[in-house]
Amino acid sequence: MKYSLKRKGSVSRTIIRVGCGRLEHALKSLRKSDRTDAIHSARKDIKKTRAVLRLASGRIKRKKLRRLKRQLQWLAGELADSRDAYVKSITLQKVIKRFKKQLSSQPLERLHQSLQRTSDEKFQRFSEKENLQRLEDCIHQTHEEFQVLEVTGRGWDVIETGLAETYQRGRLSLLRVCEEPSAENVHDWRKRAKTLGYQINLLTPISPEQLEPVAADLDVVGERLGDHHDLDVLMHDVETSGELDPKTFEELQRLISGVQKRLCTSALRVGRRLYSETTSRYCDRLARLWVEWGQTASTKRRGSERVRHSRPGNSPIPHGLVTKT
Repeated sequence: MKYSLKRKGSVSRTIIRVGCGRLEHALKSLRKSDRTDAIHSARKDIKKTRAVLRLASGRIKRKKLRRLKRQLQWLAGELADSRDAYVKSITLQKVIKRFKKQLSSQPLERLHQSLQRTSDEKFQRFSEKENLQRLEDCIHQTHEEFQVLEVTGRGWDVIETGLAETYQRGRLSLLRVCEEPSAENVHDWRKRAKTLGYQINLLTPISPEQLEPVAADLDVVGERLGDHHDLDVLMHDVETSGELDPKTFEELQRLISGVQKRLCTSALRVGRRLYSETTSRYCDRLARLWVEWGQTASTKRRGSERVRHSRPGNSPIPHGLVTKT
């Protein structure tokens, strides 16, 4: 099921359709749990479901919203352990390859073997029938609740509050990273940027020419900060394992710190443009695109020859919505 709006159907029904579709896809991925990439795919679907829930959060009863958030958070957490163990092993493999001239490979190879064994063990435990059944049951239950979810309001009113909150939180997280680029602040900004990216992907049909580049830039930010986070988690494991001698550990730490600094600088370069507007101005611009999209849809349904032969997307690109990488 495509993760985007359709012209036909209400926004409330779209929220339910997309949320249910992501949960169904997560369930299909989970049933292929013999592959680590399937687990990662299922986790991404859970995150997308959370993003669409947040988008309509201003129009959902608080008690129901809290319950669904808890369920989705639990699912994401259960999927995280196996995925993170695998990512640490892969990240170290990349580090060994990247710095093979600067570092002695033997102690790092031993550490990689240890991480690989841990990853295999966690994957085996995750794949046990009892664990998978608990996850499937929770997804089924969440899906059933999503199907009967009450989302009040119409049109832009359904998503305005949720979009504003997502953008504002991301903007504040960016400011915190500018002041103090700690691992915690960087990871928090990454989560906010990924959520906004999922939401903008959903809204892309209202103006593909203007919003697709925004979604792409948010994806860039998410990838850069994701790599930063993976390196941070890896270094924490390396430090606690005690498998490297102090000299090798200090050199590895120095090299990885340099990579993280470049990743953060790159993400900030894009992020400052993405979050350059105030929250109210950002939402006002998107609201105008929404209105234009609705007016165009109505005109097309009436079969207007003028609109059929016009070139969509020729209007000026609003400052702050489209960025260049």
